Amino acid sequence: ISAGGVYTALSSGTTDTITATSVEDSTKQGTSAVTLGTSVKSYGAQGDGVTDDTAAIQTCINAAVAAGVPTTIVVPAGTYMINSQAISSGGAHGLEVSGGTSSITMALATGATLKAKADVSLTQGEILRLVTTSNFTITGGTLDGNKGSINSDGTGGNFPNATEYCCCIGIYGATNIIVDTVQLLNPHGDGIYIEKTSGGARCTNVMIKNSIADGGWRQNISIVDGYNITIQDCTIRNAGGESGGGGGIDLEPNGGEDVHNITIQRNQIYNNVIAIGTGGRADLGATTSAITIDSNNIYGNTLGGMGLNDSTTASFVTNNTIHNNGGDGIQLYENTYSMTVSGNTITNNSGRGIYLTSADSPTVTGNTISNNSGYAIYLTPYNTGTITVTGNTGSGNGGTIYPPGTYPSNSIF
Repeated sequence: ISAGGVYTALSSGTTDTITATSVEDSTKQGTSAVTLGTSVKSYGAQGDGVTDDTAAIQTCINAAVAAGVPTTIVVPAGTYMINSQAISSGGAHGLEVSGGTSSITMALATGATLKAKADVSLTQGEILRLVTTSNFTITGGTLDGNKGSINSDGTGGNFPNATEYCCCIGIYGATNIIVDTVQLLNPHGDGIYIEKTSGGARCTNVMIKNSIADGGWRQNISIVDGYNITIQDCTIRNAGGESGGGGGIDLEPNGGEDVHNITIQRNQIYNNVIAIGTGGRADLGATTSAITIDSNNIYGNTLGGMGLNDSTTASFVTNNTIHNNGGDGIQLYENTYSMTVSGNTITNNSGRGIYLTSADSPTVTGNTISNNSGYAIYLTPYNTGTITVTGNTGSGNGGTIYPPGTYPSNSIF
């Protein structure tokens, strides 16, 4: 810092910590973190909660992409109103990062919010869309879907004509994407929606961490196609409203799509309709495989902890705490294959601890299952292959194992 108080950055696109010492009293110091980069306000964004800032912020994004060098886009504190259907090509959306391979970070300051403008004409839209881009990071701040108060029949709210395709962030065919310490609030559809492009470009290497997804009318996070995706250390809550929706995290490929190598770890997932759902449309060639659900705290979800179904394959449910949910703790159903359920603590759910039907070669081992209203483990006659149920413990359930006597030699309660 010069004598005139001017700070010269050592590098661009970083956050520097500056410590200033008083010239009058050297014992007094002040420290502040300064994010270095290009402010959206330099392109005319107001952040006053009234002005439509879509065009100004988009111009800043376009300049960053065109520069072709690592760039930080700084969004200072304020509320920036975004027209979620400002761009109509490829599906209506507001801001777009398209193409480009250089590292771009969009750094939202504490108190910075990108907020969807209420619009009675909107049928679909996203605050931010990432399309066939790579090496993009968004950090901090809030993306507010601003859904308003929606009636139980889907009418009302700030987007009364909207479909489920109204999201905070849509990610399509993008690679090396990070969403870190971002609040994704109140979308009419999903907080984050991940899918391949119409041309078949797939999403790979996506990390969602330290973030909050809250109040999705459909789901909070949906993965329809993609691989190598991690959701870690997040809070995921209060999804539900749309008929058939309400998943905290929903892995549901459409026909011909593939959801593979997904890690869901150390999250707090609560007050959704269901915490985690996997599988979908296997009859149309969709696949869901290599899913790891580990060390999550899952509670207070209306219909249960997790439902894994429709050809979910070679996946692991381990070390989770699943408690105080409506319905069952864990369900494996509709043709799952080679699933492992191990080391979980499943307590005080209003249904069964673990329910298996049409599961092929499942392994259920080393779980603690206590004080659930239904059976600790319930197996229907439709399970196939080698069924391993061993080393599980617990007490106080509505029953031990059903049908009784099925696995007395290798089940411990």
